[in-house]
Amino acid sequence: PNANAIVVLTEPTNLVFDGAAKTYGARVANTDVFAYSYVGVSPTVYGPSSNSPTAAGTYLMTATSTNPSYPVSKTATFTIERASNSFVFASLPVKTMGDSPFSLTPTQTTCGAPLRFVSANTNVATIEGSTVTLVGPGTTVITAAQTSEPGYENYVVPPSQTQTLTVRATQTISFAPLASKVVNSGAFALTATASSGLPVSYQSSNPNVARVTGSTVTLLAPGTTVITASQEGSPTTFAAAPNVSQTLTVIPQPLSAEDVSFQGPANLGYDGTAKGYTAQAGFVAKIAAGGWNSAAILKNGTVVVWGDPSYGKCDPPAGLNAVEKLSVGDSHILAMQGPNQGLYDARTGGYKLVAWGSDSDGKVSTFQGARVLDIAAGASHTAVVSTRQIVESCGRPDQGQCDFGRFDYIYAESWGATNKPYVSIGQRRRIELPKVTAGTAATYAFSPATDDNIRLWGTNVGKVEVCGKRYEGGFDYISESVPANLTGVMDLAVGGTFVIALKNEYVPFHYPTNSTDVPIPDYFIKTVTAWGWMNYVLPHDAWVPSSLGT
Repeated sequence: PNANAIVVLTEPTNLVFDGAAKTYGARVANTDVFAYSYVGVSPTVYGPSSNSPTAAGTYLMTATSTNPSYPVSKTATFTIERASNSFVFASLPVKTMGDSPFSLTPTQTTCGAPLRFVSANTNVATIEGSTVTLVGPGTTVITAAQTSEPGYENYVVPPSQTQTLTVRATQTISFAPLASKVVNSGAFALTATASSGLPVSYQSSNPNVARVTGSTVTLLAPGTTVITASQEGSPTTFAAAPNVSQTLTVIPQPLSAEDVSFQGPANLGYDGTAKGYTAQAGFVAKIAAGGWNSAAILKNGTVVVWGDPSYGKCDPPAGLNAVEKLSVGDSHILAMQGPNQGLYDARTGGYKLVAWGSDSDGKVSTFQGARVLDIAAGASHTAVVSTRQIVESCGRPDQGQCDFGRFDYIYAESWGATNKPYVSIGQRRRIELPKVTAGTAATYAFSPATDDNIRLWGTNVGKVEVCGKRYEGGFDYISESVPANLTGVMDLAVGGTFVIALKNEYVPFHYPTNSTDVPIPDYFIKTVTAWGWMNYVLPHDAWVPSSLGT
């Protein structure tokens, strides 16, 4: 027998755990008649066994020839590696106290071994299984790990992973009801506070009544507005607070003895007739200029009209009150009523339109009693903004004042009965142009405080151009383009040879710049109105009208 024959071993092709047996092969002198024995090498516990191992571990294999001609044997040590294993622990969203318990994912590794979760700060959050329950505001580090579990010894234990959980506290806003304010009583500060101590911001629902800058309220006109206090929270400490709103009512300046004037009888001599006096409250809230009329809204909501009765001066209807806005034409006047006495429709935001004077071509009767958002009277036409923010117009279209031009989304169409052949309105489609004003034979529509939505039509039909901040109007009398630096327009007034605009800092702006009809006052202006060669401005603080121009 050849006891020195060489034994050649063949290793298993794969020594990573995959559930299959890892078997050696042996040959000597062209024979492979061998007996095999496998035993685990500490700490691996296995055998001795003639069966090839499958589990991860280190083993000693002995191959012994069963051929009597070659009484030889050979040993080899080999290791079956653990299979790979992993999990992904994604970042955790910020939570707010009061949120419901939530589950962590994943709950196991790729091999199926369960994960264990631990919260480093149980004053912020506790964990049972994979369910997190919020306890208090703050932060805690959550660790996800797989421990050595029976049945998963053949897999690598992946490294533990951590994520930070942030729990924000809730907060509330304290905002007391607002007392009514007199319109010219001056600015005042809002004093809402957040329980977090973070600053509170404010917003006014009606900036035409009151404007909010920071925490300061500037009163602009009688009416109501809703002031909303908000606190948006912080990324890691406090969630946003629920908004709190309070209604602010701005009331007109109360009348005093100085505001009332008296007109006595022309003849105080005895003639058998009663001698009476007429009292008139003369404190002006708003004014409007027309062709042959000028009109003013007194602070008690009534209207006075003055002008030349020979050319169409039209006195207001008896009992007219609660007037919010006026617009005056050559021989007709428009008024918006509200919000008192049910004249304002809260569902649509519309005011009741009252018109009087000459009704040639339907400029008075067409929209009489309608609910509107804004009004404008030209020399012989009427323009309104409906509650759907659609500009509609009626009256004479001779000079294009009722023609909406040739814009992409506005066109003129027949409005009504054949007995009103000159009446036209815009396409019944919503357009964001909530303000309208009219000159002698021209109409503007625009959005307050912006300079890119101005639309102009009139005088020469078909000569309307629109190009963003600049536009070329159809005026024969005003040939100059709108200046590029005219921005933030809050109000517009159109005269015969000029345009005056009120910018958002209450500073008047007029063009053409060489016009001698429009001297610029050196005080804050509340509103502007113009007609022909005359214009009025109403100072922002004194509420006393001044006449400028011819």
